[in-house]
Amino acid sequence: MPNTAPEAAPLDVALGVIEDGAGRVLVGQRGAGQHQPDRLEFPGGKLEADESPAAGLVREIREETALEVAHAIPCLRLEHDYGDRRVRLHVFRVPDWSGEVRECEGCALRWREATALDPADFPAANGPILRLLQLPDFLLVTPDPAGSDGIAAVVDRVAARLRHGDVGLLQVRAPGLARDDYLRFAHDLVTVAQSLGTEVLLNAPLDWLDELPPAGVHLPERRWRALSRRPAVAGRISVSAHDVTGLREARGLAPDLAVVGPVRPTRTHPGATPLGWDGLARLTAASPVPVYALGGLDAGSLAPARAAGACGIAAIRGLLGEPPGGRE
Repeated sequence: MPNTAPEAAPLDVALGVIEDGAGRVLVGQRGAGQHQPDRLEFPGGKLEADESPAAGLVREIREETALEVAHAIPCLRLEHDYGDRRVRLHVFRVPDWSGEVRECEGCALRWREATALDPADFPAANGPILRLLQLPDFLLVTPDPAGSDGIAAVVDRVAARLRHGDVGLLQVRAPGLARDDYLRFAHDLVTVAQSLGTEVLLNAPLDWLDELPPAGVHLPERRWRALSRRPAVAGRISVSAHDVTGLREARGLAPDLAVVGPVRPTRTHPGATPLGWDGLARLTAASPVPVYALGGLDAGSLAPARAAGACGIAAIRGLLGEPPGGRE
């Protein structure tokens, strides 16, 4: 007979990514009697009845590590089905805490470099947490060249900016270019970016990509909504979204990151209502994917974006600067 029992509610868990300010995070190792023994884990645990995620985080961190949480930033809400149980992880970054680490519950705790953590060592639900920690701070979006004759100038400007070394992701966006011009533009930028170790996200129809070097893909909302599964591409996949509903609906494509905005007023979308920092914080707290904040931002916006739960910022002029003459 079919199982007609109602599906059990997911187990709510609060997790803390405790940061030491030097690029390291506190990681434990599960004991023999725990679910998925010997896996690495971030400190935290299941919520008690009627306990908020923030309160549960403070309690669990104190019980497991003896640390007192001074400030925690909600940054992800993840759901995962392990077959024998479903979990809902309320994930917080913990940049401010006090005390000395003690192994209060027999869990081996170690400070580890965030960039060196391997997803294979953690339970599967933790994948987006590791991406959040390992994604770069800045995502540069290319300005739209002024037709075919403007391609070389934009490539030169972008290449000069990438040589600074602080931009880790480049989205090649040029909605005003025809197909052949976009392919030339993208090919030139992929060549430059890959020589400098910068990851590339191509923002173009998927059937154009076969003629370009392997790279990641950015999917605007109109494009990802037409897909039923994750595209087979060589690099990361990012999506555009404007609210929590969009982020959750895009989850079926297993994106690696999302670009969300506008956070502040912007010339490119003058009629859009800005999210503001509070709106961004509400969105990231419920997001199943790491978020880049977009819209009216520059490098100086990184700190408030991180304080709102984003992993970084995305920008055109804010990272590239104004073109000669002040016009794209």
